[in-house]
Amino acid sequence: MLLNKSEKATTTGMSAIASHLPHHGRRTENRAGAPHPRVPSSLTTTSNLPLNRRAATSRSAIQGEASPGRGVLLHTGTETLTSRASASSQQRSESHVTCSSSSENYRTSSPSRRGKDDKTFPRYFIGIETEFLLQGRNAYTHRGNLIDCVVGMARLYNKSVEACYPRMDTYSDDDEIPGHNPHKYWILTEEKNLKLRPEDHNRWCVEMKTPKIEVADTLDWASQVKRTWAFIKENYDISQNGMCGTHVHISMQRQMQPGTTIGTGMALQNLKNIAKCAIHFEPALEALVPENRRGNLFAKSNWIDNINFADASITRQVAMNMIDTCGREIELIKLMCPPPQRRCFAWNFWALKKFGTIEFRKGSASLDAADALAWAELTILFVQAAVKALPDSLLTRPANIEELRRFLSPDKLRYLKPMFDQLNGEESVQPELLMSAWTNEEAMLRKKLSDDARLQKARALMVKGVEF
Repeated sequence: MLLNKSEKATTTGMSAIASHLPHHGRRTENRAGAPHPRVPSSLTTTSNLPLNRRAATSRSAIQGEASPGRGVLLHTGTETLTSRASASSQQRSESHVTCSSSSENYRTSSPSRRGKDDKTFPRYFIGIETEFLLQGRNAYTHRGNLIDCVVGMARLYNKSVEACYPRMDTYSDDDEIPGHNPHKYWILTEEKNLKLRPEDHNRWCVEMKTPKIEVADTLDWASQVKRTWAFIKENYDISQNGMCGTHVHISMQRQMQPGTTIGTGMALQNLKNIAKCAIHFEPALEALVPENRRGNLFAKSNWIDNINFADASITRQVAMNMIDTCGREIELIKLMCPPPQRRCFAWNFWALKKFGTIEFRKGSASLDAADALAWAELTILFVQAAVKALPDSLLTRPANIEELRRFLSPDKLRYLKPMFDQLNGEESVQPELLMSAWTNEEAMLRKKLSDDARLQKARALMVKGVEF
């Protein structure tokens, strides 16, 4: 077959993941061991396809959408249909979480069960990103390179986990694929910011992203997170090396735009409230996270490490007043997360421009579902409380663990409760100064931190005097 120049270039640029996917152009066996014919390789090899088609072919193979001999997953808009389910998959369903008829409530690729005419707003959506070191437990799950490892994990997940849950994918450059919605799938990708130590031999630096999950009291939104982690813990060893973290994206839909099915995002005042509460409660959040997440260059303080607030006169209260002066969303984004660091702050407002979300980056490594859900719950409750709050009224209260617990509403704490229970309610920790490496105002900034620490103690004593 003759190829023109562009086709030859495409052939030589075949994706690495596609090269590790099921055999093209040869006879293979189905689950029962019976051979079935395949189309000749000259017609099916991904090297003859454009880049976006190659990626789609890779996903199809990983997700099992066209694998004969097993339950075929047919993505049709907002539904996933299953056919030819095997006896083994039924046994797995019985031995793990049973998918009830209400499972569509938390499937991200399906609409809410509230009904088409439901006017309940606001609606909140989250996405959880977890970084960890991955190692297989047996000859099948332990692979010699990262690509084989994540592709094998995605395949095993899609075979093992009930079809009512979203599928798993490994393609990370989703913006390059027209029509592909990455937020429908669990995504596995390499975490390039993690560095392996000598003792991390045979482990791989991986980032796992959840699908877009709607959060509501009426939705069992945590179930798919628990199910995925149950699969991981059953088949893999998970560890962390002190650099791993958990990031949570959150967005809000306030209402529907008239005459459309498109929702409106957070209003500017909502964003201001969240930003002001993030500045105020920073010492409490620093006390809440483990010590290895303090002073992290990828989750810096939005106050003391922010060049916009790098002046002796800009206390937390003054910074909150500056937030009030922002007339547009982009002004608030640049104020809270100025270039060149942008997204490397504890609260990343630059995510609003790309994803329409705010990202909380301070969470520590998650080694099970409870860890991941705790950081997700913190982000959800914090944003929900901030949207309804009057942040200026908080200025008379200390920013400590007990005040943060009250702010989040103690009766709503579930996954976070063990974390709060093991801490002293009066604990408050100032963030570590990281900006000193590129400023000559280190002494002034450290004085600001000590002054704010004294202010927090004075407020705590004042509150005690009122209460006791």
